[in-house]
Parts: sequence; C-alpha cells; structure tokens
Amino acid sequence: MLSETQIIELAKQEEQLHPKSSLIDYYKFFFQGTFGPEHFIENEAKAKNFLQQELASATSFEPHLFQKIDYRTTFYRVNLAVIKLKLVSPEDFFKGFLKSSKFQAKISNSEWATQWQQIELILKKSSLKIFNFEEASDRLNSKLEKLDFIISHSEIYRKTYQPHYRLFNQTEFNKLTLE
Repeated sequence: MLSETQIIELAKQEEQLHPKSSLIDYYKFFFQGTFGPEHFIENEAKAKNFLQQELASATSFEPHLFQKIDYRTTFYRVNLAVIKLKLVSPEDFFKGFLKSSKFQAKISNSEWATQWQQIELILKKSSLKIFNFEEASDRLNSKLEKLDFIISHSEIYRKTYQPHYRLFNQTEFNKLTLE
C-alpha cells in the first residue's frame, strides 16, 4: 500500500477532475487502481455489445480523454470520446480493453477490504471535501460485509460527469498513442 501522503495526493488528483465525488467514487477509483477491468468482462460478446450500445446512446463526454489511476498498478480510464473523435477505432479500443481485462490482481478480496478501510480512514482525516462521507461509508461497509466489492459511481457523479470510459492497462494504453 502507498503511504498516507501518496494516497492523499491521488485523491486530490481525483478531486481536481471530479470535485463532486462521493466516498463511493473514491472507492471506485482506488478499486480500479487495484483490480483494473478484470471484474468487468464475463462475456466478451456482451461486453462488446454493451460498449456499442453505450457509444450509440452517449450524448455527452467528459472533456479529458483519459485519466491515469496510479494506485497499486497503473491503469487509465479512457474516455469513449476517443472513438467518437476518431482518434481510436472501435476495434482497437475494444481489443485493448479486452487485453487489459486479463489482468490478475495480486491481492485477495479480503486484503482489499482491509486496505480500503485504511484508505477510508486516511481520506476521512484529510482536507478533501467528500460528499455524504458517513452515509457512503455505511453503504460501502454493508456491501463489503456481503463480499460485494463491485460498486457503481454515485448518482451525483453520474449526473455531473456522465462518465463513459473503459479501463486500460499501461501497455494497452500506450498502444492507443493518446499522450
């Protein structure tokens, strides 16, 4: 696990991009930096279909094309706008996402739950302005007790930022040549 200072620095970077993030969104940020997209693809055809449907229905995108998540492993949230802007073909985007999903975290779910509790304490002590901290903490703890580790973005995050992205590992992100 990173130091307290490093965790706060990562959270501040997230706060700068998404100032209306709740604790649930910080959880998702650190979870993605631990597990990447490995939890996302159960069925390749369904994942591709879901991506196509999201592309067809998305009307608004965040202004940044990608966001680096450098927690345990380096991952990038790559905005679907890169496809709409024709910077990346849908085929190359999906192929990179699919390859990124083969990542296997070197941490168990129970180790993650313990690590998250430590991160949450660090965030609580920090100067970050995190919306509905206690309510979100209760919700997260309830889900973790049930061994339910997959969390969607908070409602305010979805309404404010309309996130449309997929996670890429460092290698697959570099192939996109977006930097």
